[in-house]
Amino acid sequence: MVSALVAYVAQSSAAKSQSDVALVQLAATQAHERQKPFVEAQMRFYIEATETAARIPRTTDVPTRDALVKRFWELYWGALALVEDEEVAGAMIAYGKQLSAGAPDPSTLESRSLDVAHACRNSLQRLWVPEIGKIQSIRPTSK
Repeated sequence: MVSALVAYVAQSSAAKSQSDVALVQLAATQAHERQKPFVEAQMRFYIEATETAARIPRTTDVPTRDALVKRFWELYWGALALVEDEEVAGAMIAYGKQLSAGAPDPSTLESRSLDVAHACRNSLQRLWVPEIGKIQSIRPTSK
């Protein structure tokens, strides 16, 4: 009789444990689905900010460059501010300061644009794929 009771309790605990695991998995899935629109917007704005920052120092056509600078500031003061983390904000601030410095040096802007890209990558990595570890860059960074 005691062994039957022990078997019943063990079976009941296993079922409860499986149920708990299923509930945790369901909660994680629901949390991921709720975050999905934010993360997708974040990815979209990070890509646009990175591409815009990278193109500014390499663009020689004045109207095109002016349009890129305008778009950088729109992202800086607008949509990107909704989704960026502190690291991305810091990289954008450093880029913006350099961009505002009279006639900015293209090589310095390129370095700052790489900082923006790395900050965006790190932010996405922390949110999306933290289990793969920090991605090491083979390019030198400015600091």
